[in-house]
Amino acid sequence: FASSLGSLGTSPSLDMLGGRMPPPAMKEDVPLLASAPPGTPPSGPAGAGAGAAGGADQPFGEHPSRTLYVRNVHPSIPDEELSTLFEGFGPLRSLYTASKSRGVVLVTYFDIRHAKAAIRQLQGRLVRRLKWDIHYSLPKGPGEQDQNQGTLVIFNLDPATTNEDLRVAFAKFGEIKEIRETPNKKHHRFLEYYDLRHAEEAMRAMNKAELQGKRIKIEFSRPGGARKNYVFTPDTMHAAA
Repeated sequence: FASSLGSLGTSPSLDMLGGRMPPPAMKEDVPLLASAPPGTPPSGPAGAGAGAAGGADQPFGEHPSRTLYVRNVHPSIPDEELSTLFEGFGPLRSLYTASKSRGVVLVTYFDIRHAKAAIRQLQGRLVRRLKWDIHYSLPKGPGEQDQNQGTLVIFNLDPATTNEDLRVAFAKFGEIKEIRETPNKKHHRFLEYYDLRHAEEAMRAMNKAELQGKRIKIEFSRPGGARKNYVFTPDTMHAAA
C-alpha cells in the first residue's frame, strides 16, 4: 500500500463491490468534523450502520486492521477536509483518494486503536447527504513498507523463553498489543504492536540480536489471512472471502 497519493497507478474498479453511490435519500446532514481528540477512542455508543454480526468495531464480523475502506464519500469533499476529519482520531500513514470520484477512499493509520476509534465514530455517519459505509481492509501492494502490519514473527528463540521475557525485551520500543505462541513450535512467537512505527523500530534494533544466548531472526507477519476483510490492490478492490 503506497504512502503517497499518486503512486498507486490505475484507479480500481468498484463494480464487483456494488460501490456505486446511492441517491441522496437522507433527511439531514452532519458537519464534516471529528468529535474525538487525537488518539482518544470515543466513549459514546457505537455508530449506526454497523453489521449485526460484529458491532461498530467489527462491522460484518471483519477482523480489525489499520486500513479503512470508506464508501459513499461525496466526490466534492476536498482531500484536505477528509485528512482533517480522519486525523482527528490519530496520525495517518496514508490517505488514498484517487477513486473519490467513484465514492471511495482508503485511510490507513499507524495505530490500530485509531482505526477502531474512527470506524466506531464514523460508521453510518451522514456526510453531505450520503451515509458512509466503512469496512476494514487488508492493503496489498509492492514494497517493504506494505509488509509491516504491526506484527513480528520472531524465530530461533530458546524454547525456555517466556512471553514475559519477550515483553521485557521488546516493550522498550512501544506498547505491545499481544504475544502469540504457535503450537509445537516453541522456538518462535508472534509479537504485535499497536503502532506500525514501533514494530519497525523493533525490527531494526532486534533482528539478528542475541536474546538469552540465541541469535534471533525477525520478519514482518501479515495477520488476517483468510479472515473476512476487504482487500485493496492498485488495480482492483474486491471482497475477500
